[in-house]
Amino acid sequence: MCSRPEGGPRRPVPSRVPTPLTAARCAPLHPSTLSLADAELLNRNTGRRKSETREVSFVTPNERRTAEQLRERNIATLRNYFGLLRQKNTDAWIDLWAERCVAFLPYAPEGVPRMLTGRPDVHAFHRDQIAAYREVSFGELAPLPLEDPSRVAARWFPRGRLVSGADYANEHFGIFEFDGSGRIAVATEFFDPAAATALVDASRPSRGAV
Repeated sequence: MCSRPEGGPRRPVPSRVPTPLTAARCAPLHPSTLSLADAELLNRNTGRRKSETREVSFVTPNERRTAEQLRERNIATLRNYFGLLRQKNTDAWIDLWAERCVAFLPYAPEGVPRMLTGRPDVHAFHRDQIAAYREVSFGELAPLPLEDPSRVAARWFPRGRLVSGADYANEHFGIFEFDGSGRIAVATEFFDPAAATALVDASRPSRGAV
């Protein structure tokens, strides 16, 4: 567009140069700087296909760890598991379990549940078991990592003096499966049922073996 004084030559009118603020407002936003909601809104407003915009993703704890790191984390949880039982601190110990956990005791003696479901049942069962001991230890934990890093097998050797004065000794083997947050989701525990029966008889009204 041009203007001219009356009777004079035409003079070009300078184009409007964006100020830095205007330029900043016009600069495209990179999706990586946006929240998920903002990225979706940007897609709708610009008409872009989803594949043209970098998606904002949220990774789970497991996706940030290598298989070896997962194994190390889960083995460390097991060491804490037995450390808390040795201290008879079942209130802290139950926090190592998932809310919807399942514990299997396939060789449990008669009168002892062979499956426990959920934190409340697992907590109540082991709280009663630990209460039957005056003192208890588990020897040197022998973890056996499996191909799947979310599963760990282990052997341990409980020894204890019951409040009744009787002694208990057994050898246990278990397979522990961990969820994405590192809590125990499923545990299957095997032990000598004859020794466990002796413990049940010696520690009534306790319901089984740790």
